[in-house]
Amino acid sequence: KIEVMKIDKLYHFIAGIEITAFFLLFSTNIVAMTVVISVAFAKELFDKFIMKSFFDTVDLLFTILGGVVTIGTVNLIKLILMA
Repeated sequence: KIEVMKIDKLYHFIAGIEITAFFLLFSTNIVAMTVVISVAFAKELFDKFIMKSFFDTVDLLFTILGGVVTIGTVNLIKLILMA
């Protein structure tokens, strides 16, 4: 069961990366983070009210963390390339 939990958190982290990277292609950091936070909340609300599971705050945080890491990485790369 612990391995399944670790994989689930990894999936949330990767989803955060993918969502943020996609929106960074044609918008700002703030828009990309707003979208990833909104999608993460929507997913957890879906799990709670539609799937009759529970709102998993850790899943929410891992999805958002994927977004934060992506924005940080992209901005670091831009900074390096500008130097």
